[in-house]
Amino acid sequence: MGGGGRFFQDQATLRARWRLRVVEIKKRLVRKFPEQKVGAAMARNPGKPPLTIVDPAASGISPPRKLGQHGLSLWNAVQSAYRIDDVGGIELLAQVCAAQDRVEALAEAINRDGETLHTRNGPKAHPALRDELACRAFIVRTLERLGLNVETIKPMGRPSYGFGWKGRDADE
Repeated sequence: MGGGGRFFQDQATLRARWRLRVVEIKKRLVRKFPEQKVGAAMARNPGKPPLTIVDPAASGISPPRKLGQHGLSLWNAVQSAYRIDDVGGIELLAQVCAAQDRVEALAEAINRDGETLHTRNGPKAHPALRDELACRAFIVRTLERLGLNVETIKPMGRPSYGFGWKGRDADE
């Protein structure tokens, strides 16, 4: 039964020789390319950049001018959902977002002062109410003009048309 031990001895010898060969190759690589990493720290695909996580809220297209908090959130929401990239659409959306900032500022002033003001002649509606309403109407009209109010309704599940036997009179 001396043959079985020889098989294992040959396998061990082969592994040892391969390890020595790998070490020799690594040494040659280190001498040839001293500035690069060799071995376990070496990247498998050095040409590919590492993967990064992209924020889904990031729209990719930045607004053409500075917007406030509310306008910027509207910009990001619309861009992430609809991806408006033509010049006219971007300008209309920028106007809507600026109007959204104005609406929020007017609403804050109205809430601070109250919806009615008391004057010599009696209570009057806050003068900013008309401006707030006009800005809100502008926002709605412009969003409609951009086509953002109409969304195609996609049926869920299988198609609604039937398949299978229709009856004897289905061919007529």
